Amino acid sequence: MIKFKILKAEDYCDSVRDGTHDSPKKTDSGYKLITSKHIKEYGLDLDSAYCISEKDFNKVNERSAVNINDILYSMIGTIGLMYRVESQPNYAIKNMGLFKISDEIKSKWLYYYLKSPKMQNYIKSLLNGSTQQYITLSNLRQIPIEMPENKGDMKKIIKVLDLIDKKIQINTKTNDNLYEITNKLYEQLFVIERQDDWKEYNLQELMDISNGYSYTGKELVDTSVVGMATIKNFERTGGFKEEGFKDIEPIKAKDIHYADKFDILVACTDLTQNADIIGNAIMLLNIGKYEKVVVSMDLVKILPKKNKYLVFSILNSKEFKNFALGYKTGTTVLHLNKNCFKDFHIKLPDFDKIENFENVVETNYKKISYNLEENNTLTKLRDTLLPKLMNGEIDLDKIGI
Repeated sequence: MIKFKILKAEDYCDSVRDGTHDSPKKTDSGYKLITSKHIKEYGLDLDSAYCISEKDFNKVNERSAVNINDILYSMIGTIGLMYRVESQPNYAIKNMGLFKISDEIKSKWLYYYLKSPKMQNYIKSLLNGSTQQYITLSNLRQIPIEMPENKGDMKKIIKVLDLIDKKIQINTKTNDNLYEITNKLYEQLFVIERQDDWKEYNLQELMDISNGYSYTGKELVDTSVVGMATIKNFERTGGFKEEGFKDIEPIKAKDIHYADKFDILVACTDLTQNADIIGNAIMLLNIGKYEKVVVSMDLVKILPKKNKYLVFSILNSKEFKNFALGYKTGTTVLHLNKNCFKDFHIKLPDFDKIENFENVVETNYKKISYNLEENNTLTKLRDTLLPKLMNGEIDLDKIGI
């Protein structure tokens, strides 16, 4: 029987701090400044973070330097996103919690413990704020951490969870590579090698558009709405989490617009005036437990006449995204003027070259989809085992690892 003891986070860790609250000036080069929005499911999105000077970097690090085994924790907006630092960091942090802990085993235990349903519910009870929720640094320091008295028991539990997490990380890295390969293949074949004698099309010649559905909150049974919030929560290498969808209830409705796996959606209306989201295209490579989902009115569904993966690659290209910037309208509510689809022109080669591209990309996206579904299964397994392991419900001596 595993014996546990409880320590406050400030006693369990070397220290519990937070990042800078200042806003260092953006520079063309230097060190990255990381905030909560850069924490992804299994890594940091360093590419979207801006740089700060070495002087500002050193100033921030006087109070919140990040080291290997530390845990970054989102404190504002989306609470509870975590990243455990496994390699030497070269960035500074702003407005996020920092659990500083030099011991690798204790670091991993804390990381998994904070992911447990028990702690997720506990954290929710501490949240403040109505417009934007947050958790205070004082609350983070007082979090009760339950840990085995015997460090050997701690190691065994971590070993089980690490096996699952490592497979999820491998799948995630594979997907990231497949995305990169696919994007570079499109760039090479249809942008870099573009020829003057190729036939010119406007984008609307290649596809039809289906508007989303204006739902009232009670719609169809056993399905969900995919809308602007889902696109904002879309993880490029992690896909959609089921909690990213909004479950809806049954009602009799005639004009429902569904989307299936591998369908293409484009963001066209945004009440929050997030200009970076308008015009973004996604492919539904994972829709969790649902067979199909309802498309919200803030999106449009794209219906390619042929060459689905080429159409998606065009919509997802830098060329189209930059072009669509000129078609965003509105002050209170942002809209994408749908004329951008027929006004965007592109030259394309003969069918053989397109068909070869389609075949390769289809294989890539099906592999990505499979990995996402496997990650969903592994995540559920980990989340099921995690509280049982940590509560001593599973006999560690009977686990053959």
